[in-house]
Amino acid sequence: SPSNVLMSFKADDQLSIYLKHNDFSQEHELLKDIKIGNTLFKKGELPSNFDSVVKVYFESVLGVAFSNQAMLDGMETFFSERSYNPVIEYMERATE
Repeated sequence: SPSNVLMSFKADDQLSIYLKHNDFSQEHELLKDIKIGNTLFKKGELPSNFDSVVKVYFESVLGVAFSNQAMLDGMETFFSERSYNPVIEYMERATE
């Protein structure tokens, strides 16, 4: 279910910390290089294979297979809860 996907993202040490939604660029991003399973992802915009790698990772680590729709809905909810705007953050720091 989407809620199980959401909980899986929140429970993972790397995914819960380093994944964000950039409100300025409207892209999902990694804030740091991370390794998921045997795949290294570089900091920045998520590559097109990210969903597939995470899906296989969850299945191998958690023993749970999620449907494509559950994965999509859970990920979108996760990112909606973790959005930031680097331009606004920069401007706020500049005025301090």
